[in-house]
Amino acid sequence: PIIFYLAFILGVSLLSLELTSNNIFTLATILVVMSMIPIALTKITQPEIPARERISVPRLLAISPLALATSFISGMLVNDFFTMVSVFLLKLDFSLGEISLYLMASMIGGFISQLPVAGLSVRIGRRNTILICAVIASLTTSSGIFAIFQTNSTAWLQYIIAFILGCSLFSLYALSIARANDELPSNMNTVEVSRGLLFCYGMGALIAPPFLGFAMGLSSQYGFYAFFGIFLVILLLCALKTKPIPKAEHVDMQLTTPIATASAVEDMLESNEDLVPFNEEAVQEYQAAFSDEEQTNAVHENQETTVQTVVEDEQKSVP
Repeated sequence: PIIFYLAFILGVSLLSLELTSNNIFTLATILVVMSMIPIALTKITQPEIPARERISVPRLLAISPLALATSFISGMLVNDFFTMVSVFLLKLDFSLGEISLYLMASMIGGFISQLPVAGLSVRIGRRNTILICAVIASLTTSSGIFAIFQTNSTAWLQYIIAFILGCSLFSLYALSIARANDELPSNMNTVEVSRGLLFCYGMGALIAPPFLGFAMGLSSQYGFYAFFGIFLVILLLCALKTKPIPKAEHVDMQLTTPIATASAVEDMLESNEDLVPFNEEAVQEYQAAFSDEEQTNAVHENQETTVQTVVEDEQKSVP
């Protein structure tokens, strides 16, 4: 992810050079060819392609609904941000250089927030970290609507908003993976879960632009931030309805992007060969064990309450 963010920051900075349309495509071709050179010079063997397995979103929803919702909404918002923010800023009369600075500010925010967000999620839990990111991002979108009225310093206010949005939005996908891994049984294969989350991220990215376009059609100035605010509130409500996971059950959070996850899935296959496949029986066993644990805890709580009541009654009966 470090290379990804640095490359993206460098890429959007090229927009400020005000290149012609021919020069842009020429530069893009040169960069693509240069990216192929290390691959062509590296001696690697073709990895064995595993058998294709169906992705079951309902199974993933049964295990970790918050991870699924976070991945889906993250796909919607992050993809909408990159595909439609230029149109939004053009409506605000931003120049090409100002648009590149806005995108650069957002990517810098996403880049420097990865490690702090990972550390925070270890301390307070993934669910609480998702809550914090959703709250910060929703407040930032509200500030973005307010900043539009500030005609004297619109650009600088929007740069600050872009930076904060990058800090809060671009970590949601990694948090969804960490949340799912925390809730998985220790003997369950995680590859299918990562694929499922990536699939949900892609579905969110696929269906979101038309809806955002409709919102911006209703209000070209306020529709962009209003759309983000609505779905961030939905994510906030989803997080509030779930329970945090004890710190002892946390797994190490991997700093990742959807692109990095897609390339890393194959590397995970060898380390997951001895694990149980992601099937319906494993999900049912996990849910049954979780229900039994909750019932046992409830029985213990009832017993403790009964004992405490008896003790209080005895104390009251003593003269």
